[in-house]
Amino acid sequence: MQENSDQKRQEFNLLLAQAKDALVETNFDEAESKYQAALEFGRALFSEPCSETVSCLVGLGDSYFAATKFEEARAAFLEALDEFERIESVRTVDQAEKTHDQTLQASVKIPALLKFAKTLTVLKEYSDADNVFAETVALAEPTLPLGNPILTGIYEAYANMLAEGKLDPGTEREEYFREKARVCRGKFTPPKRPPANVTRSDLPKLRRAEKPTAALFDGGGGVFLSPMVWLARNFKILLILLLVSVGRMLLRISQLKVK
Repeated sequence: MQENSDQKRQEFNLLLAQAKDALVETNFDEAESKYQAALEFGRALFSEPCSETVSCLVGLGDSYFAATKFEEARAAFLEALDEFERIESVRTVDQAEKTHDQTLQASVKIPALLKFAKTLTVLKEYSDADNVFAETVALAEPTLPLGNPILTGIYEAYANMLAEGKLDPGTEREEYFREKARVCRGKFTPPKRPPANVTRSDLPKLRRAEKPTAALFDGGGGVFLSPMVWLARNFKILLILLLVSVGRMLLRISQLKVK
């Protein structure tokens, strides 16, 4: 019986790995098919809601989003979050279980919430996106350390959504989250070298893996802002400061001539 269970678990893991590989290779139809197969297999294999089936649903949402099937992506991410809620509803208050729950939140629920919020933004459902972003921030801030790239991406994406949706015009919420993103970026220290189990031949594949879902994690412009992007965003402010400085200089010159 145990041997049969282990074999089925291996089959599930193989399906999930094939789905992830298809997404990395931007074969979105294949990724959708494999994630759906893994989800069906996983629900038959595991008797209760578990992080494995949530991962299948999130991966399915990633595949839909990358293929610009945003309505389908929204449904998949929402189902993943509903499944996660069922996992939380049966948790115990044991300290070890709390630690495990925090790990699940950091690795599964927070990314799923962010992706759901980004999908709602693309669909221009700004009010719902606002609520989901607020929930994401409330969960992420006590869970992720300052400087975590996902936390930076949450702040940046939230600010971008507020600007795009023109929510609460005249308030400072957008600038508030942009400032939090700036502070968070400043605390990020990139790793000096890849993990020991990553070889040089793995790097091209890892870079490709970032592309299909990169827009889901960052604020739309990546984690870091280049100097040119910063200048473009702040050009009007710089121009005003320059004009004020020139005006003061001309006023000073005219005062000297009068004297």
